[in-house]
Amino acid sequence: MLGSGNAVIEGSNAYLSGVGQGAAVSVVSSATVQPIASGLNEPKQVAADLFGNTYVTDAALKAIEEYPAGTTSPTSGKVLGSGLSAPSGVAVDGVGNLYIGDSGNIYLIPFISGALATAQQTKIASGLGTGNLNLAVDGEGDVFVADEANKQVVEVPNPQTELIAENYPMIVLGSGFTGPSAIATDTSGNVWVADGSNLWEITLPFGGSTKVASGLQSPVTGLAVDPSGSVFAAEANGLVWIPYSTTTGALNLNSQVLLTSGLGSGPAIPWGVALDGAQNAYASYGSGSTAGLAQLGIGGSFNFSAVTEINPNVPTESMRDSQSG
Repeated sequence: MLGSGNAVIEGSNAYLSGVGQGAAVSVVSSATVQPIASGLNEPKQVAADLFGNTYVTDAALKAIEEYPAGTTSPTSGKVLGSGLSAPSGVAVDGVGNLYIGDSGNIYLIPFISGALATAQQTKIASGLGTGNLNLAVDGEGDVFVADEANKQVVEVPNPQTELIAENYPMIVLGSGFTGPSAIATDTSGNVWVADGSNLWEITLPFGGSTKVASGLQSPVTGLAVDPSGSVFAAEANGLVWIPYSTTTGALNLNSQVLLTSGLGSGPAIPWGVALDGAQNAYASYGSGSTAGLAQLGIGGSFNFSAVTEINPNVPTESMRDSQSG
């Protein structure tokens, strides 16, 4: 029972049926599945914008497929990208600009006047590996690439400012990678990289790379980081959620939750994972007749009084309640 004055409850991101900005997440549980896409063939990375529109690379279709927010049944996507050969990476920034990784190149489709200007698709980087390119983008519009074939992670500075204006080169981040396969950014602009069974964090703009977890089930093909600092990873055994522990100030691999071991009629192991602005989760999976894209409704439980669960590295969410004793 509250006494007089204001009670402030602050905490990390929480989930309820896939959505939630709540205080002090306690745990998440297995996901319910809402299929979104039909007609995919070889989906790879998936990206979601702030509003829940999703974008999936399909190497066999040589295109990016777009699905509108709120899709409740499998439907054909809108084809994006021209002249692609085997796209494997896709990312979307907060403005809505779309980035594509394809056969050693990075392309930009700008978002102009409320829509993607597909006729203005532009190559913004080249010379990367011709294998798997996994992409992420931060709040500044800088693009980060896990270049598996070349065993490197690179940054492409915002092409709408630095690159075009100053011909700014790609920047190699970190060192000693053996085959980075998935990449994500967090709300602080730091970069997370899956490399074999290890997970690394690259602190930007001036920090180094730090191994933050080991023992992942490789290959890791998709990563997403939620506002609590917890990590979603598409691993060899399925899609897992690795919680951030406020007690240790680190990820707690021992408390990870297997959200799904397979999706679709296969069932197939998830390939990519993405979060939209409301923290809805999406996963791509399968190939051929088993290929698809799904929205994942993630169940969870809350402890609204557990102030000790605050993650100091994340912008807090507050609930204020005034009552008289």
